[in-house]
Amino acid sequence: MSAEPDLASVAALAGHWAADTTACTATFQVRDKLVTTVRGSFPVTGGSAVVRPDGDIGGSWVELDVAGVATGNARRDRDLHKPTFLHLDDHPVVRVEIERAALASHGWTGGGVVRARGEQAPVDLTVVLLERRADEVRAKVTGKLDRRPLGIRVPSLVIGRFLDLDVELTLRRVDRQ
Repeated sequence: MSAEPDLASVAALAGHWAADTTACTATFQVRDKLVTTVRGSFPVTGGSAVVRPDGDIGGSWVELDVAGVATGNARRDRDLHKPTFLHLDDHPVVRVEIERAALASHGWTGGGVVRARGEQAPVDLTVVLLERRADEVRAKVTGKLDRRPLGIRVPSLVIGRFLDLDVELTLRRVDRQ
């Protein structure tokens, strides 16, 4: 988006949008053992966004499949399934929710929550519109997650406390508001 959002254009986005999960990606990165960065991804299994008539975003979410986590290291991926980390057996989905994001000069910013392993953690999220067509948009959602509120108690010397989140969504219009 430009430095100043086109309010008429943003108002045209008002409505309910559903994720095309075949065209979405969810990635993360976290520091590993003080010297390297681990990058990984999750399959996106669902998602929805609501743009209000005033241009704000609310009641939006994306779900990620824990079983499909991929870091390029099979052992690490199996470890992430264990109760110490994401606890796949009891909690097969990670859900990222945007409670409300206000229109800003570069997109939208607002508070959200990550729900994983039966816990939840607050996260500040930024949403940027990448591409817009009549009834389809591409958007990028980014945030920095503190894993501690999720109950992941691995020492920060082993795995960094903060994860960078990056979700690229293709959304199709369901209805207008």
